[in-house]
Amino acid sequence: MIITSKIFERHIQSIAYGTSTQPNMQINSLLSYEFVLPPFTIQKRFEDFSMTIVEKQKTNQYQIETLTKTREALLPKLMRGEIRVKGFKK
Repeated sequence: MIITSKIFERHIQSIAYGTSTQPNMQINSLLSYEFVLPPFTIQKRFEDFSMTIVEKQKTNQYQIETLTKTREALLPKLMRGEIRVKGFKK
């Protein structure tokens, strides 16, 4: 979670040098990043909590992909009149 945070991203940008297409950094600059490491019990609770969210995100993404494919398959047929929707009034 730390390495995906905006704060860490800004840190990386601040220690990077070189061109925008080929940024470089020294490993010591990267390793000098300081952060608070909570006790293991709190880390475990956070992991359990965050894994629930990650699993829900995966489920949602799968449903989005399924619904998108269904829409892409049905929409042309609806537009051509090959499929009728009951209860829909013009």
